[in-house]
Amino acid sequence: TETVWSSDSEDFAESHHRLGCPLDRLEDHQLYGTMDAEKAGVDQLVQAQAAFDSFHQKLFSGSGEEVNENEEDDDLERAETHRIDPTLMKFAVSFASNGLKALLLISVASMVDISTTSFVAVLSMCSLAIGLALQGLLKDLAAGVMLLVFRKYEVGDLVDIAGVFGKVVEIALFETVVRSLDNKTITLPNSQIRIITNLSEQRAMRVDVALKISHDTGLRAAKDVLLQLVRTSPRVLQEPAPEVLVSQVDELGKELTMRVWLRKADYIPVPFALREEAIFALEDAGLALSRWPSSWTQGPAPAPPATAAVAAGTLALPTLLTGSRAPQ
Repeated sequence: TETVWSSDSEDFAESHHRLGCPLDRLEDHQLYGTMDAEKAGVDQLVQAQAAFDSFHQKLFSGSGEEVNENEEDDDLERAETHRIDPTLMKFAVSFASNGLKALLLISVASMVDISTTSFVAVLSMCSLAIGLALQGLLKDLAAGVMLLVFRKYEVGDLVDIAGVFGKVVEIALFETVVRSLDNKTITLPNSQIRIITNLSEQRAMRVDVALKISHDTGLRAAKDVLLQLVRTSPRVLQEPAPEVLVSQVDELGKELTMRVWLRKADYIPVPFALREEAIFALEDAGLALSRWPSSWTQGPAPAPPATAAVAAGTLALPTLLTGSRAPQ
């Protein structure tokens, strides 16, 4: 049997006849239906709230674990950071012990009516000696302040200072730390930094790459090969234009120099690669590099006949000490 529920006033009587129940019974049915709907809605809300609470608890319990892990990591890092260096601890204990002993000695001397003027004089002389000993450190400090003020170089710059070539790692008050290209850490006192060559200040730098060819190799052909190489290399700047110059001529051959401009980031790797590519290009073109002459590798030249006779003992030489002459 199809049951039709209607909330409109016009269909109320028709619904009453179809149900076959009194009007008050119908009103009770409508009331109970409304209560059931409200109860179902409340149940749905309760279930949704329970699901939300479960999700919220899982989310925050996981976040709490992550937070606890992060807090533990922070505690470990803080403990490692605040860990006292054993060397520094021993030095501090020794300094404090000796200082307290000196103060105790002065106090005891004053209590037994011993004049402490001599002790004060000794302390003054010690202070003077310490000041003279710290003179170098004060010079380093002043030089470090000047470096920080005028900014001749910064951390990360490729520099050549005091004969040390590498990248600046740290600029401290007393020293500058440089890491060389072979990953060595070098510490330089600031007072010893006189001449500074900063290779990171300019965007482009010139590099000269030299190669020596044999005397038998054609100069024009070798220059054409090297010019073609530097003009087609993607890491060589074409402005200013690259050049190939004759820099030296000696008994071994003719030295050609490839003068190119590079970006500061390519200052270290490109010259090695360019020299290797130039050697391959000359070999592919059939042009020989310089080498030792063949006569030098075959041993010494034969001696003259007179020298050979002297070495054999058949030719007598005059003796100046006895005054005798060689036989004719």
